Amino acid sequence: MLMRKRFIPLGLAISASLPSLGYTADSKFCEYYARDLISVPYVSSNAMSLCQPDQKHWSTNKKSHIQWCLTATEAEANKKRYSHNKLVNLCNDTYKIVMIDRQRTAQLALSPDEEKKMQPLGQPLKDQLTTGKIKSPYQQLYPHISQAQKAGKLNNCDLKNLPIDLDNNPTTQEQVISTDLTCSVTPEKEHIWLVQSLNDKHRILFEGEDITLTIRYSEHNRYKNLAVATELPKQETTNKRCGAIKAEWRYVDGRYLPFSGKADTYGECLPPYNLPDTLQGENTLSMKKKDWVEGMAKEEQHRKTEIASFEEALSHYIPHWISEMEKKIPVFATPEHFLTPPKTEAKSSPEEKAPAEEPSLFDKIKALIGLE
Repeated sequence: MLMRKRFIPLGLAISASLPSLGYTADSKFCEYYARDLISVPYVSSNAMSLCQPDQKHWSTNKKSHIQWCLTATEAEANKKRYSHNKLVNLCNDTYKIVMIDRQRTAQLALSPDEEKKMQPLGQPLKDQLTTGKIKSPYQQLYPHISQAQKAGKLNNCDLKNLPIDLDNNPTTQEQVISTDLTCSVTPEKEHIWLVQSLNDKHRILFEGEDITLTIRYSEHNRYKNLAVATELPKQETTNKRCGAIKAEWRYVDGRYLPFSGKADTYGECLPPYNLPDTLQGENTLSMKKKDWVEGMAKEEQHRKTEIASFEEALSHYIPHWISEMEKKIPVFATPEHFLTPPKTEAKSSPEEKAPAEEPSLFDKIKALIGLE
């Protein structure tokens, strides 16, 4: 990134009382800055007011962004870019990528002071997690973790954590906790937990393995949604892995449950992708662009035909996978009991008590159809 020193008039330069003005952004930097600042959200009709395109922070005047940038330091411009990125991601229904490419880092820092790199997990919480003192509703999905906890095998795993905010509630603290790839309990995989803490109490909100975890903003739920990529287990007869599911999880009654998913078209069950030699390498140098484009389109169509049955079988499997997940993930505790801090309220006389509120129409309908 290129930088040039800000020119300081002699009268200011000799003033010892003024702080250093640092570096001002150059024209190339400001071109990239302006390009980033003209991004706008994909707005739905019920979006928050700050996500509406008529708000002044969505200005698409590239020239004005460049002019402002040229008068600012790179640090000032980057701070403004961070704020804008946070807004764009909020309004585009994505909060942040928590883990990506097995690096145990946040892919997108949404503010300058936000942690990106996972830090070593504190010993008190590590002790509770590795010994199984914190009960998990996902225990049936990962019995080998329970066995490792009982045998004390998780103690030697490198556990790291990254603070996040899942419920927009400052009273509680949430964090992603991850093992490393060398952990003998899950070789070549990471095991992750989403843990929520209130004072010295902890509970597991979500647990998974070998995944990329995305935290998604949701305006209609207090807890943000999750998106995960889950590899399917290998077939017993062929020992081949047949694809994966990219699933959305939603917080319901103290746990996260999958509610939608789509097939990820890869796996050892797929026929190999054999691109003809005529369409790759030096053989393409003598080809006309039109012939190469048509040849590639033909091969792509052939490939789609080959894997069509695989995609169809996997798409039919997804609803079954979701329903089976729901059966295996019980509710462990009432979340309200965990989340509500003790109240110290003065006793009031009967005359001071407020009258009970009339149930809303929505509450009456819920009671009528048995949703209470």
